[in-house]
Amino acid sequence: MSSFSVFILTIKFSTFTPYFFKQQWNSFMIMTKIMLPILFTAGLIAQTQPEPVPEPEKPDISINFVKADDELLLNWSVNTYVGYPIYKAENFRRFDDDHLVWGFSLGTPIGIKTGLAYSTLDLELINFIFGNSDPLDGEDAEFGETVFHIGLNSGMFINDLSLSLTAAAGKYSDGTGYIGAINIDLPYWGDYEVRSTIRFSAVPTGTDITSAWVDLGVSLGYEF
Repeated sequence: MSSFSVFILTIKFSTFTPYFFKQQWNSFMIMTKIMLPILFTAGLIAQTQPEPVPEPEKPDISINFVKADDELLLNWSVNTYVGYPIYKAENFRRFDDDHLVWGFSLGTPIGIKTGLAYSTLDLELINFIFGNSDPLDGEDAEFGETVFHIGLNSGMFINDLSLSLTAAAGKYSDGTGYIGAINIDLPYWGDYEVRSTIRFSAVPTGTDITSAWVDLGVSLGYEF
C-alpha cells in the first residue's frame, strides 16, 4: 500500500472516530434517561410496606365459671316463686279452675362444686290448688295442699348465666310426690336473683294413683 493510501485511510479514520463515539454517547444518555426513572420507581415500590390486613374480630364464646374470687363461694339464698299451670295430665283435667302455684325456697351452700358445675342442698315449700267448678258426686270441689320438699339444685355457670336443674321430693297427703325444674338465672342483678323456671310436678292424687302438671313461672330471690 502506498504512502498516499495510508494517508487517506488515516484521515477517514480520524474523521469517523469522533462521530462513532458521539453516537455511542447519545445512545448511552438515552438509555440512562429511560432506566433512571424505572429504577427510582422500583425503589419506591420496594420500600412501600403494604398495610397489614386487620384480623376479623372473634366472637366472645369463652365459657367462664366466675369473674372474681368472691364469686367462687356458694351462697345462701332466699327465693319466692310464682307460676301458672300450662299443662295438666289426665287426672287433673277435671279441674277447670286453675290457680297460681307459689312457694318459697331456701338455697344453701351445702354441697359440692367441681369446675364449672355445682350441686347444693335445696329446701322448698310449695302451695298449689286446682278447682272443679262442677264436681260430680263423690268428687272434691278442689284439690291442693302446701307441701315441704327437700332436694338438690345442680347446675353450671356459662359466662354470666347460671343454668340449673332442681330435683326434690315431698310428703303429700296420699304419698310421696316429686318436683323437677329447669332454671335459668338471668345476669346483671348483683346479689338479687331473677330466674325463669319451668317445673314438672308429679303428685299422688289417691291410693296408687299419681298425676302431674307443668307450670311456667318466675323466681325472685336474694343471695347472702
